[in-house]
Amino acid sequence: MIQTLQLEAHALGALFYYGPSHAASKALFQAIKEGSITELLPDLPLTDWQAALAEPNLSIAWQACFYGPGYLPAPPWASVYLDPERVVFGVSLIELRAFLNDLGLQLTTDMNEPEDHFGLLLLLVAQLAAQHQNTKEESNPLIQLLTLHLLPWSERYLNCLAASAEHPFIKQLAEYTQLRLASWQKDLHLKVAARDLHWPAT
Repeated sequence: MIQTLQLEAHALGALFYYGPSHAASKALFQAIKEGSITELLPDLPLTDWQAALAEPNLSIAWQACFYGPGYLPAPPWASVYLDPERVVFGVSLIELRAFLNDLGLQLTTDMNEPEDHFGLLLLLVAQLAAQHQNTKEESNPLIQLLTLHLLPWSERYLNCLAASAEHPFIKQLAEYTQLRLASWQKDLHLKVAARDLHWPAT
């Protein structure tokens, strides 16, 4: 189970974090076109993904959806959802940094992102799954990352993303990822921390 989760988290994390124009995700997008992506992502509606990926202007839609400029209806950073002020670099990011510091981890990327980017957190899930495959205790860093730092806000984020996506591939990715995260929660019997969510503003 943990090894499967590792593969899924790495693939989904790369798709979310790097997008369609980055060299780090080129092989994954090619695997979707060729159909081999199903080796990494189970129960994938492959033909729907391939049809969506064939639609034009994905890179433009991706930029508008994830980076702007302008208003983002589904910001990909945890603190926007978890901080009462709905800001990037909020309190929840400080908590995540403390968690990473306790593990002796420092996330460094070439994209100058806050560490609580949804895709980057999925990549971290994959890394911790590789390091902690033999235990399901609550003290397991993988379990802590999922229950404290990712799952409390992921459903709200993915719902916002699916509803606002201007390209069918982004919508498909959001909906499928929601199903996989729900499956992880069920299969690992996770007790997700209750957190107040502040995005979107009511």
